Amino acid sequence: SKPFMDLDSIDFGRIDIQMVLSENNISLDRFDFEGRQLEGNGSGKIYLDSVFEKSNLDLTVSVKPTQAFLMEKGELSGAARFLANQLKEDHFILNVRGTIEQPRVRFI
Repeated sequence: SKPFMDLDSIDFGRIDIQMVLSENNISLDRFDFEGRQLEGNGSGKIYLDSVFEKSNLDLTVSVKPTQAFLMEKGELSGAARFLANQLKEDHFILNVRGTIEQPRVRFI
């Protein structure tokens, strides 16, 4: 699948997750993340499949790009220019559906 925002990788320094595992799903009551490029939080469910990669996602994520991400060599990077247009105040909201193997990301 195509990388999110043409980023080959997103590094996270910290991820905190409050979740409940049941027989058929993982309920992510809240997750917070922080990294060099992005920080934010979200919630949702992962509907488990016998093949984990085929498990379905239903997540809502609030993402705040960091200043380091927005500025690359003193100018807005290509991905940052796109994200700047999506910002509501200082963040944007994503809906993540599809599977773990092939997630579909949509701006809300």
